Amino acid sequence: MKIIAVIGCGRIANKQHLPALSKIDEVRIKYACDLIPEKAEKAKIDFPKIENVITDYHVALADPEVDAVYVLTPNFAHYTITMDALKAGKHVFCEKPITINYALSCEMAEEAK
Repeated sequence: MKIIAVIGCGRIANKQHLPALSKIDEVRIKYACDLIPEKAEKAKIDFPKIENVITDYHVALADPEVDAVYVLTPNFAHYTITMDALKAGKHVFCEKPITINYALSCEMAEEAK
């Protein structure tokens, strides 16, 4: 069983990732996180497999049960959230583009090693 957190509950999360993740028996979606609580609450209604709704992704990163995070936020936020997740020892799926410039992408790749 893999335990994940989804960070960002916008269009890409609701149209692509959450429907697919909800169908995988070996996945627990422990957290759905969005700065706008109503977005995360709606995701939980639409995808009952979501266990908890949060607005601070650091909660999910601090949870030792969480194996991986899906970073599905706007592009400008990818770097900070992904780097925080990597430093917390989590596996990360980051929606494209991973950052807004090449130098930040290189830093992210180095942290992921």
